[in-house]
Amino acid sequence: MTHKPNNRDAKRERFAPSASPAAGPGRKRVLIIAAVALAMIALGAVAVLAVPRGGTPETPTVVGGPAPIAATLFHDPYPVVVADNGSVRLLVSEFADGQARHYTYMHAEQPIEFFVVQSSDGVIRAAFNACDDCYPAKRGYIQDGDDMVCILCGNRFPTDQINIERGGCNPAPLHRAIVGELVVIRVSDLVAGADFF
Repeated sequence: MTHKPNNRDAKRERFAPSASPAAGPGRKRVLIIAAVALAMIALGAVAVLAVPRGGTPETPTVVGGPAPIAATLFHDPYPVVVADNGSVRLLVSEFADGQARHYTYMHAEQPIEFFVVQSSDGVIRAAFNACDDCYPAKRGYIQDGDDMVCILCGNRFPTDQINIERGGCNPAPLHRAIVGELVVIRVSDLVAGADFF
């Protein structure tokens, strides 16, 4: 009695590895190339995932949507900045127009507000959106020309005095550094102002 191949046997023969010498090395070469390609893709994915949200120290921090809540009253929440390697980084070029920009850093669930402005003397300055006197009222500051104005008491502070004048109703100074094309603010300095909010 002779054995008739069924469909299953035919498929096995069709997909079985070839025993011919020419097919062996070619198949190995394809498998090696595929393995190398997969390894390169995996290494690329690891490299991308290893870069923190803010990128490298030479790139700016992610500035996201509005904070879940505002730390001060009578305005929409300011954009959230995300720290990278212990610092917030903002592009110097963002402040060339002399307009103050307010931001929120979220420390756990507590918003900490600050602003950055380039004053008329060309210096980029930063301060908390609060002061030693008026902070319990949670009003903060708005810009009017070259002045920052306390929303509670109306006192005006020239932008070229921010980070210089301290105490009273002056905007509470926030340490910042200019590193290349970036304004760098350490998280530890931001968190030091948490009691204002």
